[in-house]
Amino acid sequence: MEENNINVISLTFDGLESNFAMSKLFGCSFDDTKKLKTSFIYPSDENNENKSEAVISDPPHMLKLVRNTLGEKKSLFSTDFIDWKYIEALHKLQQIENLHLANQLRAIHINFTKRKMKVKLAAQLFSLSIADTIEYCNVKLKLKEF
Repeated sequence: MEENNINVISLTFDGLESNFAMSKLFGCSFDDTKKLKTSFIYPSDENNENKSEAVISDPPHMLKLVRNTLGEKKSLFSTDFIDWKYIEALHKLQQIENLHLANQLRAIHINFTKRKMKVKLAAQLFSLSIADTIEYCNVKLKLKEF
């Protein structure tokens, strides 16, 4: 690549398993969050120096994948339990009360399947304002749905 004066600094891809498999073949590791290895070393053609290549999964694409998975499976578990029913309950509450509790949640966020490619909708769904509103409904208002 240096013969063309191209300096590659990262390998960025979507969430296909084959992309992660390829990265693992290069020596990357994504399975354990405490032992992430998101770059690999390769030999340079000139000067016998090694170069490092960063591997990045495309953030907008990953955000949409998480939203789509949560919407389809209805719950996820990482370090916390994430349940779609709380998002639906918040939307229902806001519809009944005809108000929005300082968040962007609308029907379009719940019924997103025709707009799966809209990153903005996925980002708004996972916003701090929606998380704070759900927590407020649970902790302060003590609503049974939350």
